[in-house]
Amino acid sequence: MNIKQFKNVSRFASVLLRIAAIWFGLSVATLFFSYFFTSSDVWFNFPSPDFPILNGIGGATTNKLFPLKQAASFVVPLIVIVNCYVLWKGSQLFTYLADGNSPFSMDFSRSVKNLGLILIVSDIVFPIIYSLLVTIMMESGYYYIIGVGSSLLIGLILFAAAEIFNYGINLQQFADDTV
Repeated sequence: MNIKQFKNVSRFASVLLRIAAIWFGLSVATLFFSYFFTSSDVWFNFPSPDFPILNGIGGATTNKLFPLKQAASFVVPLIVIVNCYVLWKGSQLFTYLADGNSPFSMDFSRSVKNLGLILIVSDIVFPIIYSLLVTIMMESGYYYIIGVGSSLLIGLILFAAAEIFNYGINLQQFADDTV
């Protein structure tokens, strides 16, 4: 792939990620507005982890869906905010590459690693927060779902890619020092 084509692909990816971030943000903002300021029956659903490790429910509630809806209305916007941030930062990284900068810089590598860590942590923490909120809101009993999803895998790939970039940076420094 030549440099011009790489820059064009990077610019396209940057625009695509930016549009996705804005779209997701506006979608949730619209749903939030409908939830609080209209009489329509709108609620959020928490996306269950792709690979549940532990899950269980016990006890009874007056309205079994009420705690699930209420907890989801708190957690889902947080998930969308984190995902919008990751998409926006990813867009900035592709813009950085489209401007002709090298991916083999410490700043770029650090940014990729941070995005990977954010995805890993959020994929583990959000189901736990959701489970805690549902359990607290239940009249009696408990609810938990702990698992991982595709964000964990993407985060691990980004983290590994950042380490590969760091390795390339170190090799370049070593080559420069030996010459």
